Amino acid sequence: MPLMSTPKALVLAASLGLAISASCASPDVEREQEQRRSLSMDMFRSLIEEGTLRPVDSMSDSFSTFPQDMDDDAYMEELLTEYRESKQQADEEAVNAPVVPAPEVVEEPAFVEAEPEYEEVINPYALFGQRILVHYDQDGAPTGLITKPYSVRPGMGEKIIWLLNNYGGFQLWTPGEGVQPLGSLRAEVRENFELEQFASNLRSSGPDNGVSVNIADWVLATADATTLSDFEYFLDVMFAGPPQIEIEAKIVEYVLSDTLDIGVGPVNEGTPVVGLPESGLFDSFNWAFPNQTGGTEFLTTLQAVHDGTTYNFLLEALASYENVEITSRPKTAVREGTRATIESTQKIPFYQITGVNSSGGVNAGLAYQEVGVRMYAIPRLVGGSTISLEIEIEASQQTGTDVSFVTTGGEEISTPTLGIRRSNTLVYLKPGQAVILGGLITERSVEDEKKVPLLGDIPVMGHLFKSKYQRKELVSVLFFIRPRVLEGIDLHRDF
Repeated sequence: MPLMSTPKALVLAASLGLAISASCASPDVEREQEQRRSLSMDMFRSLIEEGTLRPVDSMSDSFSTFPQDMDDDAYMEELLTEYRESKQQADEEAVNAPVVPAPEVVEEPAFVEAEPEYEEVINPYALFGQRILVHYDQDGAPTGLITKPYSVRPGMGEKIIWLLNNYGGFQLWTPGEGVQPLGSLRAEVRENFELEQFASNLRSSGPDNGVSVNIADWVLATADATTLSDFEYFLDVMFAGPPQIEIEAKIVEYVLSDTLDIGVGPVNEGTPVVGLPESGLFDSFNWAFPNQTGGTEFLTTLQAVHDGTTYNFLLEALASYENVEITSRPKTAVREGTRATIESTQKIPFYQITGVNSSGGVNAGLAYQEVGVRMYAIPRLVGGSTISLEIEIEASQQTGTDVSFVTTGGEEISTPTLGIRRSNTLVYLKPGQAVILGGLITERSVEDEKKVPLLGDIPVMGHLFKSKYQRKELVSVLFFIRPRVLEGIDLHRDF
């Protein structure tokens, strides 16, 4: 196909060749050529003002200025030669051009709003209470030192100082070493410092010197706020924070009693039990063995007449059975190593003889004897959770009375007789375990019989001439004891 010979065709062919060459150029050359081809608006305006570029007045043929008589083949050959030379020069420049590294992308740091700086002000009264002394220098500025007294049990002050010197780990300061620096601790003990004066008689009209009682030792500590807080923590660990142990007990007491009480007595004072005819040697027979419980639990009156002989008597009988269960659930909390006491008792009154006067009488006063249930326990913490529990229990009750003295007028003075049962043991318990102590059983049998001699021994009929009282009593006490180590939440829980 022949080449086009018009100037338009030549220009199109040259443009096609430049496009092909641009596609074959390296990326760096393409970028450089693109930068050269691109003109800013300011550069474009300056070229028009200088006359280098002229705007197109009409949409006529832009290639009309080309000479018409130009040889098309020769012109094409000239364009191809210029293209080859320009391509060769561009390739050489691309090979010899230095490698320009890509610009580093620097990420701008995110904007963070700075927090305002302020100085924390410590209120010593909020930390250590009102019972402190804040130190100031001669200019009235606080030195940072605080003095606070601590009350401890009598005799414990020296022990605290000893532990502080050997295990406290504080920088101790003593008077005479200059100004006390921050971070140091000054600790002094004052024995028998806290005394209370109790009046011997508040109703006395005159002066009363009273009785002086030592309540506590004082430990005076002086340090800065941080060191003083560490000192308080040391006291809490060594003295104020021993384990507290709760002892819960369940005491069950069973009382079983079986009673049979039979008595015979006259119907009234004017009617004898047996009335005989008037012509006989004996007029009547009368006796009284009434029921010991008293009252009218069971009564029956028997009357009979036989050959002029009358029988009138009252028969009383009572049979009773009692089953009593007494349950108590005492609970107490005690410091580890100290004794806990639980008592459930009652007082029995009796006359206590103090002497005999010259007329044969006695001097006696009213006294009381306690009976009931007592429990004593001493818990100790072994390791982390095991509790060593030493227990002593006691159950006592009145079992009867004994005549201790008879006055000249025949009056008997009796005192109660007590039955006491005790048990002592030492056990080791894990959390949740309980110990049961039992076997404190008392069995009591009482038999009281009153009768007319000979007549009361007659079979069957002998019951009309006697009274009989029988009582069997069985008392059993069981102790269920469960200790538990109290935690912090237990000491602050609501009731």
